[in-house]
Amino acid sequence: CAKVCFVNVEEDVTLKALKENVEQHKQEKPDQPKKKKRKVEPNADELRFRKLLTEILIDRLIRRDYQLEEVQKMPLYPTEEVLWDPNLVPEGEGAGIEGALALPKLNLQFLTVLDYLLRNFTLYRLESAYEIRQDLEDVIPRMHARLDTDVAEGQEPKVVITGHARMGLPVTGFNVTEVKKPRVGESVTDKVS
Repeated sequence: CAKVCFVNVEEDVTLKALKENVEQHKQEKPDQPKKKKRKVEPNADELRFRKLLTEILIDRLIRRDYQLEEVQKMPLYPTEEVLWDPNLVPEGEGAGIEGALALPKLNLQFLTVLDYLLRNFTLYRLESAYEIRQDLEDVIPRMHARLDTDVAEGQEPKVVITGHARMGLPVTGFNVTEVKKPRVGESVTDKVS
């Protein structure tokens, strides 16, 4: 147990690595005394208690992500899950806005600059998701997209756009030409073009 508690912070301190480390130290046997002791098999309660203590120890020692790291991992534009989730972004004009949006509660007595910026960032993301969804709900019906089933055998049917929208264009092709490696200390790629 002591070896696990004093693991170097630069090492891998993820849940999987800590579990492997604990299991490895469990299997190591301390120096046997000269007297042989009779081995007593642990009962089910002792095994459950041992497992619980191991989980508590691992939960206490696991490296937690900082709020700033979590914010940096978030995408700049809203994802489909955020766009179409009615619990995060209310639907339609004024629908569901009788109450407040689902934001983390704050105690103003302990409000720091980071809390303030994080709250504003969350509000900005939700507002931009709402605006993007409104634009999509306006443009998609105007495009009159339909599936063209009159194609030769062996080919996939194509989507044909018969309508017109000022803010909507069909995507004819998509190519990724360059993906740069992430910067030192970051997990997101530096540039995709």
